Amino acid sequence: MATAPQGFQRRVKERVLKTRPQVSFFLQTTDEDEEGNEIVLRRDDFVATMPSEEQLMLVFASGGREDASIGDEISAILQFFKDVLPPAQYKILVSRLRDPDDPDVDVETLGEVFSWLLEQWQDFPTKSPSVSSGTQGTSGARSTGRARGKGSTH
Repeated sequence: MATAPQGFQRRVKERVLKTRPQVSFFLQTTDEDEEGNEIVLRRDDFVATMPSEEQLMLVFASGGREDASIGDEISAILQFFKDVLPPAQYKILVSRLRDPDDPDVDVETLGEVFSWLLEQWQDFPTKSPSVSSGTQGTSGARSTGRARGKGSTH
């Protein structure tokens, strides 16, 4: 089976990324200082590019089956993030998920961000890129990790 040259594949990928809407979001860990003021301990910014219909279909097919286990659903959500985030950002997301000392990024948080991203893209118009904005849309509230109080358990 023949494949296209890498330069051509890269140009096609860049063109596709420019035509699909992007949404910015962040995950942060906060705490309170002695005076009760919120301080940000860690913040990671992400830019998600709207997946293709085929990518979404595969995510829903693998995680939305009647016999799907919780592992299947988590795997489907992680695949979704792998599809919509740049590789470096996906690596940060997974490392935060794996970090036992990072209580603010867990499977529940990723599920909330997944749902929020789908809602954001649901409202994007289907106009040509020359008519619609290709900028990073951030209307509405941003999705963030939750800060747990001191002494709480996960």
